[in-house]
Amino acid sequence: MVFYLEHVPTGDRVFLEEGENTIGRDPDCSINMHFLYMSRKHVHILVENDRVFIKDLESRNGTFINFLGIRIDKDYRQIFVDDVLLFGDIVAHHLVHKCPKLGIFTLMEEEHDSEDSVGSSPNRADGSPSSEGTNPESQE
Repeated sequence: MVFYLEHVPTGDRVFLEEGENTIGRDPDCSINMHFLYMSRKHVHILVENDRVFIKDLESRNGTFINFLGIRIDKDYRQIFVDDVLLFGDIVAHHLVHKCPKLGIFTLMEEEHDSEDSVGSSPNRADGSPSSEGTNPESQE
């Protein structure tokens, strides 16, 4: 399974690699983005065993899920397909498509054969080893 973030205002896709994906304005991030209110190192998104987890990297303006107004913290939290991620700012649901300069994304998935998914993403993460379990923080 291949996961990607779809930019809600534009439809642009950003594919996530298996393992840890660091997202932010810093050129050292595995996924470099330049949206209003986004920090240099904003979030980690971990793709592991066909599941996706997110944690905020103590960004200045925060990370929010599904317009709830609750800022996620520095502990990994599982997210699901069709969850809306807001990097750095909360906007009203009805204004999302009018804000192309904001980092508003929906988590999506594509199913691929293993041969088809090789090299499908221009974004390369570290590929750090993963372990089994529901809490990625419990790795030794």
